[in-house]
Amino acid sequence: MAGTFPGVIAYQILSVPFALLILLGILLFWKVLEPGDSTVTENPAVIIATIVGALAAFMIVLTASLAGFWEGWRAGWGFAMGQSISASLRTGPLSRLTVWARRRIRARTGSADSAA
Repeated sequence: MAGTFPGVIAYQILSVPFALLILLGILLFWKVLEPGDSTVTENPAVIIATIVGALAAFMIVLTASLAGFWEGWRAGWGFAMGQSISASLRTGPLSRLTVWARRRIRARTGSADSAA
């Protein structure tokens, strides 16, 4: 279904900062334990942290891809069944999460339209 491609790309774009933070954390952990220019290590803590961190980053992007596929499929199916594209997207979990987050932020900042 054609709707899956935009869904996968959108969710992957949202997951990239989290995966990059994990990979940056691995690099910082490595450089704290082994300062210098070396790119080879025999330190078991660095090896284990690198493997676990790389798998975690991979799983985040994989989960985002699968969620984007499902969301795109659901939106495309709704559109094919006669819903408008905006209505199809508004009923999705990402849209509901966005509305929930906006309401929480407005409630904390005391915005006048927090009941909306």
